[in-house]
Formats: sequence, C-alpha cells, structure tokens
Amino acid sequence: MRFAVLADIHGNLPALEAVLDDLSSHPAVDQILVAGDSVSGCPYPRETIALLRERNCRCIRGNNETYILNMHTRACHPDVLTNRQWAATRWAFEQLNPAELAWVASLPAQLSLPEPGGGLRVLHGSLEGESISLVPDRNPGVIRHLEASHLLRPGQPLTPLSVTLASIPESVLIAGHIHTPWLQREGAKLALNPGSVGMPIHGDPRACYVLLEWDGLAWQVELRAVAYDRARVKRAFQTSGLLAAGGGFARGCLVDLDRAQNTVWMFVEHAFATARARGHHGPIIPDPLWLEAEATFDWDRLA
Repeated sequence: MRFAVLADIHGNLPALEAVLDDLSSHPAVDQILVAGDSVSGCPYPRETIALLRERNCRCIRGNNETYILNMHTRACHPDVLTNRQWAATRWAFEQLNPAELAWVASLPAQLSLPEPGGGLRVLHGSLEGESISLVPDRNPGVIRHLEASHLLRPGQPLTPLSVTLASIPESVLIAGHIHTPWLQREGAKLALNPGSVGMPIHGDPRACYVLLEWDGLAWQVELRAVAYDRARVKRAFQTSGLLAAGGGFARGCLVDLDRAQNTVWMFVEHAFATARARGHHGPIIPDPLWLEAEATFDWDRLA
C-alpha cells in the first residue's frame, strides 16, 4: 500500500496543485489522505474543496473546519459572527455554498484504516483533541523549533509518544496542526506529521507532504517539499478581498507564505497581551483593541 499524506492546506490552491503535480511524477498512490485544516487561511476555500473532491481525497476535519461549522450552525459565541478577531475565518465561511458546507460537515474527526502492517490512524491534532498538538518527544530539534514558534512553552512536560502509540491499535499515527514535518519510530510503531501544504512554519516555504509505503516489512516514509507559485497566492489575498476583510490574522498568513514561521500566532499573542494591558481578559477581543494590536505589532519580527 502506498499513500500520499497531506495536512494543513489552508485554502492554498497553488500549493495543493503543486503537490498533486509532484505526485504524478512518482509511482501511483492508492489513496491521498488529508489530515485536516484544508479550507481557511488562504484565498481559495471553494477551489480547494473542489480539487480535493475531484481527486477523491480522504479528508478529516481540523480545528478550522470546526470553527466554520460552528459559524454555520451558530454554535459559537455571537461575537464570533461579527468581530474582527474572527474575520479571516468568517471570510472563508462566507465563501462556501450549501453543498460545500455539507461536505465540510461530512468530514470525520479521525480515520482508522485497517491496512497491512497494522493499520493507520489519521487525526488533526492529537488523541486529546483537534487543537492539541502531537509532539515528537525524542526529537530535540523539533521541540526547540516549536518552542521558538510559541507552540510549546520552554520545558513544557511532554507525554512520551511511546505511551500515545501504545494506547491505539494501529501501527501508524498521522497528525497535522503544527505545520512542521517530523517522524518518530517507537519499536514497530510510527508517528508522523507531514508538515503543511499551504502554510509551513519550519523555515521552508515550500509545500510539504509525505509519501508513506508499506514494503511488506515496515512503513517507509519520504518527506517531500515542493516549490509553488507563491506570488499567485499573494496576489489573490488582495484581489479576493481576504486581506482587506481578514485583518491581522489574514496579514499574518500572507507574511508567512514567504517567511514560513508562525507570525500568525505571534500576532495573536500580541493581540491578547494588548487586550490584557487595557484590562480585558476574555477570549473575544473587542475590535478597538484588535485594531490597536494590528497597528502596534512588529510585522517585520522574526522568530
């Protein structure tokens, strides 16, 4: 069995197209697996859905699909439907027609595939939840990167990946969410993150994915990175209206197309710090404070 494993496309159609073109230069895969966060972030939510469906990709939902569905069903705080903090995700939601929203709603939280070699489990974040990161505890380089990217606190205790893998029947665990490629083997078991197709944050702006193949004895992993037309995406931020509508979050996504660091989250942290300094401590930041954060954030900041 041979799989292509993708994650975190984030509405970046040119990056997805480049990955699919790259796949055509390799032996055919049996299935394309997509570990969530496919739709929002970049300017092509509808086109991304159409291409994933056209190629019969097996997709799960990520936290961003959950945000969109919560907007659709009104299962969110009322301010999420109006305030600037959620404007970029709301822009993506507002592009989708009823059939596309139904497709998003149909996505499972996880996949379990009973393949040779013990099977595969695909999720977005971790076994604990779609917004909780799965971290390779024996990879100090990735841990240092996640700390520098503000995704881990320095010295944060980590659940051993061996414990996580022992808790599931499958031999392979696939996760996304942290936009950073890694793999870790624990005996006969394997965990991996293919990195992000649409918005990598590990310093390499190319679209990342994984080729995963069972050779009859073990799962073989090839991490791949593919150049794509970033200028096309950057123009679309302007022409689609996403940059104007999406505020600081959209600007952070645009910056990171070239920078490939976690500017988006650094900006969000700055926004919450700005709000706290003004005496606001809730999860929804009032628009005047969000606008202040956009005006005062160092957009040239490097991680």
